[in-house]
Amino acid sequence: METRRAKRFSASFKVKLRVDPSLSERFKIRKEEIDAEALDISVLGMGLSCSFFIPKGVIVDLKFDINKKTVEVKGEIKSAVSGGRGLTRLGIQFFDMDKSKLEVIENFIKENERRSEPRLELS
Repeated sequence: METRRAKRFSASFKVKLRVDPSLSERFKIRKEEIDAEALDISVLGMGLSCSFFIPKGVIVDLKFDINKKTVEVKGEIKSAVSGGRGLTRLGIQFFDMDKSKLEVIENFIKENERRSEPRLELS
């Protein structure tokens, strides 16, 4: 049973992730900007595949292009799970999102949902 507060949509696009350099005392990160791949997205957050482990609770800046628009938003790492092969799956919750960014994400989900296979519903 789905218990999420917002519907997730599988996605695949590049994401630039920035960790505040002042956090380098807490953990070692060699790059200021990290390339990641989106796995899914909702209006509340996104899942990413990344070659760096970033601990739960860290605040990051995210930048990605969808629907020919650039979205820049802050997020908090809510989960970080090793996926093998040197990759980490990060679960990120957005915050401080303004209405225009929210609309871009909502439109992306709506447009791509129409293109995907219809879901079966059990009665």
